[in-house]
Amino acid sequence: MFIFYLFIFYTGACLASFLLWLANHWNQESIPIKQRSRCDHCQQPLKWYQLFPIFSILFFRFRCPSCSNRISSFYLISELFIGLIVLIAVYQFLESNLLLTSYHLLILLRLAILILMSLIDILGRWVPDVLQAGIFICSIGVVQWSFYVLILLFLLLLLYHFGAKYIGGADIKLIFLLSISISIQQLPLLLFISSMSALIFFFLYNLLAKNKMIQIPFVPFLSLAYFYIILFN
Repeated sequence: MFIFYLFIFYTGACLASFLLWLANHWNQESIPIKQRSRCDHCQQPLKWYQLFPIFSILFFRFRCPSCSNRISSFYLISELFIGLIVLIAVYQFLESNLLLTSYHLLILLRLAILILMSLIDILGRWVPDVLQAGIFICSIGVVQWSFYVLILLFLLLLLYHFGAKYIGGADIKLIFLLSISISIQQLPLLLFISSMSALIFFFLYNLLAKNKMIQIPFVPFLSLAYFYIILFN
């Protein structure tokens, strides 16, 4: 089983590598399907042996083999973290013996879309509406429509109207889309975990980093809170 879980982890890291490529190009408003990954500095296409997630960046010591410019550690952190998330999700599904049901496959698809949204939010501070629509489509089968959803929508619209400088429109839409697939008892937990983790990260980052953060990308924290609820709550 160790080899199997190691394979799942590395598959998650490969997914992370692909989604990072997609997020970078999405922020540049172009997605060249046939174009290989390139160095962010010299734009030199990467060779096949430079494309292995985790191993390549460590082997070349965070340097581009062509121009020797430093490669951001964000890529390695993302591959490790997303690989771990995929591993935990698959482990939880295996524990329930329901891995291949449509419900769990839709969760994995939502996981991929939320990861992509998170990466785009981190890199570009925006979220494409088409990905929000993807979350809604993947949630149709588990939507818990009730009167509280309408109240929540009204409150979120008020929050967006009066607090637009504090929270983005994409965050408001994502909160609504995630909340319709969880119970009303889980909604406060979603907001608490995402808000507290974002605040803790914000203070630690500004305490330790040289470049201070002014605006927090909130989508990654909403995504983490949502998957905690789905997998463990």
